[in-house]
Amino acid sequence: MIKRARVIPLLITSIILTACAKNTAPNLQAPATQSAVSSSFAKADARAAKENCQPRKGLEAGLSGNRANFNCNIVNAPDYMRGHDLGERMHRLKEKRRSAQQEVTQAQYTLKRMRQDLRAAPATSQRATILRGEVAVANQEVEQKMFRVRRIDSDIRALNSDVRSFKTQHS
Repeated sequence: MIKRARVIPLLITSIILTACAKNTAPNLQAPATQSAVSSSFAKADARAAKENCQPRKGLEAGLSGNRANFNCNIVNAPDYMRGHDLGERMHRLKEKRRSAQQEVTQAQYTLKRMRQDLRAAPATSQRATILRGEVAVANQEVEQKMFRVRRIDSDIRALNSDVRSFKTQHS
């Protein structure tokens, strides 16, 4: 699909080149054909705006992390933006969960290495005593990070309910 921003300058350039070839001054008044072209572009823009400004499109854009379409008319914009905001909240929560899960994985890896070091150290050594304390602290950190992931999962489930409800209302 050719964008209007590219076609209009081409039409003007074409008019100027035609006038130069005829050795006359260019007539930049919109002839009937240009008016028809502009009218068809306006109709295409209206169809695209109607299609792209649907509430579900806003939800999809938000869920995928895309910016909102600010070309929506005043009639479609509120529902589109509600959908986008809902999708954007879900997208941010999923990103937050991904990050929290990475923290859990890293903490578990660190804990695993500490436990290996503890097994390798003589049981009665001072190093083993220190490692046991560090393992206990690392274990608590893993539990706290896992709790954070579960809390985010709970938030995602609650928001998922809102997303399903929004889809039902706007299907």
